[in-house]
Amino acid sequence: MPLRPINLNRVKGTELTPHLRGKISSQAEIGIPTATIARHFGLSPSTIQYTLEQEHARADGKTCPRSGRPPILSEGDKRLILRLIKRDPFIVYREIRDQSGLTASDDTLLRLVKSSGYGHWKARKRPFLTPEVAAPRYKWALAHRNWMWDDWMRVVWSDECSVEIGKGKRHRWVFHLNHTNKKYKKEHVITYRKSKGLSIMIWGAIWGGGSSKIYQMVRDEASARNGYSARSYLDVLEGNLPQILDDTNRIFMQDNAPIHTARLIKSWLDEHEYDVIKWPPYSPDLNPIENAWAKLKEMIDRLDPHLESFAGTPSELKEHFSDLIDRAWEELGQDYFDKLVKTMNHRVAC
Repeated sequence: MPLRPINLNRVKGTELTPHLRGKISSQAEIGIPTATIARHFGLSPSTIQYTLEQEHARADGKTCPRSGRPPILSEGDKRLILRLIKRDPFIVYREIRDQSGLTASDDTLLRLVKSSGYGHWKARKRPFLTPEVAAPRYKWALAHRNWMWDDWMRVVWSDECSVEIGKGKRHRWVFHLNHTNKKYKKEHVITYRKSKGLSIMIWGAIWGGGSSKIYQMVRDEASARNGYSARSYLDVLEGNLPQILDDTNRIFMQDNAPIHTARLIKSWLDEHEYDVIKWPPYSPDLNPIENAWAKLKEMIDRLDPHLESFAGTPSELKEHFSDLIDRAWEELGQDYFDKLVKTMNHRVAC
């Protein structure tokens, strides 16, 4: 009776089992041709031929030892590592090694993480929220959960930020020959100042399809600490809001900083009949313009990486720094600001 092909449900590319290798060997021993054995088991003739040629080198049909370095992690090791990650998402590589007893490098662990569908990133930060603080945030989110792009683009998102020379610098990499020990040579090192650099307090606003100019705030010499007071903030509003809000259906957003909630500011906003959105406390993460400040500082560093080494008088430095801030704000561009505003539905959902 002729041999008939059988379906072994074997996945293409996988190894033959010792049991299947034994069957192939048995049929070859009784003189069945290679092509016939191949058809019977649904394999290629070359696979049958190779199996028979390697038979003498195998023990009980098991796969011969391969050349090259064996895998660093076994399947059991991988499962153990993934269990540790699932149990504690904040676990660090050193703790994974300590708890698993493995010696795998950070790179090996990261490759496993990525190949298993996990990501590894810096944990996002949010303000600590007590139940009393979380309640108004949740209420605000519910009230705005159905807002669409047309609604969010009407909001004028405003905020202040202190921009200091030397802050926001990007981490830089440098090429050098490892064996020459040149890490600390002058041309391979980035210097920094230990003293506080020049800082400028700025105000800005963005909305769907538009943005304000950067406005430099002025200290209130009449205030107790010569700082920025409600009078300083009123100068900002008087110099900007009429052009932004008058004859529009836009809504003004400001957070609950003391200089924003002062009676002087509230009276001025009421007098001008501006629509001001009620803002939940401790919610900087809900304000899209907050993300723009870090980008602004990075852009300043990109425009002038050597700003800290500026040679000139203090007044010349301030003028140059002010110009860089304005240029960096323009470089960010409206497309970027619109992308920030479009994140509002996601922010509310979170």
